[in-house]
Amino acid sequence: MRPEFVYLAAMAALWPKVYGSASWRKSLEHVVFFGDSFTDQSRAHSIGNGTYPGKYYKTIYPPDDPAAEGRVSWPRYFGFYSDLPYENYAVGGAVCNNDLTPGFNVPAVSGGQLAWFVEDHVLSNGTGHIPPKLDIPGANTLAIIWVGTNDLGLHSLLAPNATEGRTYWPNIPPLTPAVPPIAAGNDNATTMLDLADCQLGSLQKLYDYGVRNFLLLSTIPLHLTKLYSAVDDPMFQYANALNALLQVGVRSFSQKRDARIEYFDTYRFFEEIYLNPDQYFNGTAPANVTGHCHQCPNATDWRYCGVGDCTLEERDSYMWWDELHPSEQTGRLLAREIVNKLEGRSAY
Repeated sequence: MRPEFVYLAAMAALWPKVYGSASWRKSLEHVVFFGDSFTDQSRAHSIGNGTYPGKYYKTIYPPDDPAAEGRVSWPRYFGFYSDLPYENYAVGGAVCNNDLTPGFNVPAVSGGQLAWFVEDHVLSNGTGHIPPKLDIPGANTLAIIWVGTNDLGLHSLLAPNATEGRTYWPNIPPLTPAVPPIAAGNDNATTMLDLADCQLGSLQKLYDYGVRNFLLLSTIPLHLTKLYSAVDDPMFQYANALNALLQVGVRSFSQKRDARIEYFDTYRFFEEIYLNPDQYFNGTAPANVTGHCHQCPNATDWRYCGVGDCTLEERDSYMWWDELHPSEQTGRLLAREIVNKLEGRSAY
């Protein structure tokens, strides 16, 4: 493990775990989500088909628009289980900040996604409200942020020269990232601290707008996915380093006396279901945490995608929908555990 990552892990270990215990579900009236394709339901498709999400955009659900998980994304189940109204600003392919890790250059958490929230809920300074004022009760609003997968991954921090030229996905040509990855002697490189600062800075912006409840989800164990199995060691280090910084940042942010913030250990939760699949997957096939349901035999020709997919009855047997994305069943499990978190009943 790189020395700097050893330091980060040790630093995080010095802090108490940021797992809350008391229930805060009863005080919540509104939830807003920010993130990437792990959370997005239809905004990426809206951008892609030219309709583009505008003010008060209404999420489109299957059969008209399936999520990256194959059908329904986890916030939908969160809404069912919690009975809380919510809005989903997440966009497939998003990162925290396009200036740090440009990637697909879709609306980032700290940029376009927060701008949508402002457009929908922050009254203009022109009304005389200085600072800007929310049109929803900030004390009863929860912001959930889950981002980092694209920031760490393909053509971002995990670039060809960061992995000594190894092929990390067959048939996908390596690209030169717009921002240099972590590299010895490269003072202009985007660092892990930059990525953590971006997430915490996004929380601060929401706090400045008046939101007072926050849940920050950690990066999952990406080395367990098919996409990153060829570079499992650097991805293991990257995810743990970022999560260590996020834990420390959440602890610091929690010193605000008029706000509540908690850290959800998605990494450890995914490890739990990976190691105990029979307790969590109940489709008609044996529980499967190493394969994936949706198949794309030729990674450079998407016309082949879907050939050899698992059946509808088998879907709930799989932890992964495709080479990267969790399955719909995994999303249900996550949604239920997040509700447990809000009710003070989660170990994560």
